[in-house]
Amino acid sequence: MENMTPPASSEAFEAVALRGVSFSYAGSEFTALAGVTCSFPKGKVTALVGANGSGKSTLLRIIAGQLIPSDGSLYIGGELVDDDNVDRLISSNIGMVFQNPDAQFVASTVREDIAFGLENDRVPADRMDEAIRAVAAATGVNDLLSREPDALSGGQKQRVALAGVLVRRPSILLLDEATSMLDPLARRGVFELLERIERDFESLTVIQVTHDWREAVRADHLIALDRGRVVFEGEPGPVFADYDRALKLGLEPSFEAELGHTLEREGLEAGSFNTPEGLARCLGLR
Repeated sequence: MENMTPPASSEAFEAVALRGVSFSYAGSEFTALAGVTCSFPKGKVTALVGANGSGKSTLLRIIAGQLIPSDGSLYIGGELVDDDNVDRLISSNIGMVFQNPDAQFVASTVREDIAFGLENDRVPADRMDEAIRAVAAATGVNDLLSREPDALSGGQKQRVALAGVLVRRPSILLLDEATSMLDPLARRGVFELLERIERDFESLTVIQVTHDWREAVRADHLIALDRGRVVFEGEPGPVFADYDRALKLGLEPSFEAELGHTLEREGLEAGSFNTPEGLARCLGLR
């Protein structure tokens, strides 16, 4: 990566920053990322959205150190990532939960799987036991510690995957569509768990790839990609409130945007509303 100087405010406010990052997969003429510049604020939740093939997962894998950009620079905590510090900056700071939790399991029991990262970090046995108990309680997997990961439900597997990542106390948590393979009930359970984690794990920065507007709209910050380029960065509300923009990005518009579009299609001027009373006023019923 080329040596670029980050903005003066990076170290204070940005957990992760990309400057002019490009990437293409070997043997492909398609450019996955084209000169991406964006930042992810410290201690905040950022939703990373866009249609399939927009570059979301590629960007996440670059942040995780799994891919090396062909051009541009990556900063973690305001520090430029290079060959000399990549292990220190990424391994010690970043944890990642994948779409399919089965890809993360490496042991025969839940307890052993959660302990795997701590063993690699050479954490003493007494501290390891304490850390496992604490994260098992935080993620609701206390009663699963002796179970085999393969025997768990989808929602339970994602909880275990989260526990295995959080036990190492990362400062940055990457979620690659972590709820997309779950049924609605399990998705809601993991969604509520993530909300609790974001509150309880102090100063944790969360970067979440999602297609679900209900997950994205609650984020503090939103970055939208389209064909490998950043097309929006800011608060999430405006993207999902704009019916046409949301669809163009492969996203589901908010309920209000969907309802407004339906009413306009029927020849009714719905105007702006966000409550039943507001809708009634817009329709001239009150």
